[in-house]
Amino acid sequence: MAFSLRSSIAKCRSHLNAALVASGKNEAKAEKLRLMNCAIVLGFVSGYGLLKLCAILMLWFCFAVSDANVLVESELCDIAFPKDLFGAFSQFSTAL
Repeated sequence: MAFSLRSSIAKCRSHLNAALVASGKNEAKAEKLRLMNCAIVLGFVSGYGLLKLCAILMLWFCFAVSDANVLVESELCDIAFPKDLFGAFSQFSTAL
């Protein structure tokens, strides 16, 4: 009885882990597709010399990135910025 309970729990864990891994892979694929579409739109807009619109779209698409390691959040303004945008300055800012 105890062995079958342990094996059923182990099966549930393995199925759950497999589902989580598949979900993560699908999310990563969706993220890549969204970023590719963003790059295409930005290339199209910048090709026509609409720099102001391109800058607005670029900032808007930066917020679409869901990886927490990529973004720096400002507690004072409730906004997030890409870490690469700040570079070395982010370590000196107390607001970030």
